[in-house]
Amino acid sequence: MKKSLLALVVTGLMLSSAGQALAAVTFNADDGTGFVGKGDVQLALGWSNAQLQANAAAVGFSYDSSETYEVTCYWETTTGQGNIIKHTVTNKKSQGVAGSVAGDPRQVKGQKQFTGFNLTGYVGDPVVTGGAINCPQGGGSAEMIGLELLEASGGLFAIFDGQSYLLD
Repeated sequence: MKKSLLALVVTGLMLSSAGQALAAVTFNADDGTGFVGKGDVQLALGWSNAQLQANAAAVGFSYDSSETYEVTCYWETTTGQGNIIKHTVTNKKSQGVAGSVAGDPRQVKGQKQFTGFNLTGYVGDPVVTGGAINCPQGGGSAEMIGLELLEASGGLFAIFDGQSYLLD
């Protein structure tokens, strides 16, 4: 009994890790092209294979990024005194990504299956929110003397029924 239980646990772990290894996301953030394996979409949305097969045509994609900068400005007042001022600016960008169901349809138990989604590039204009990366003017002149990227992040999202799901 102990031996068969151990064999089941080991087999389950092997199958679990094998399923995760099959999933694949390759994405070029410069041009919006790449590939998303169907397993990644299933995992992100919590879907079974049958649910993904039924809803694949309604899945969309977007790339969302965020960058935070520290801006250092030299500001000279109207009295001729200089000050160094630092402030941070965070900009967020969301860009739609065109995707289509990937080829290689194959018959599995009488049903057509697919491997994932081909991403063919960005669509539309990006939606950008945040402030301008500059020095505020206030009673004198300000000159940017330093700019440092503090944090940058981004991720590819699957979109279904108005909800976004991060693809890891």
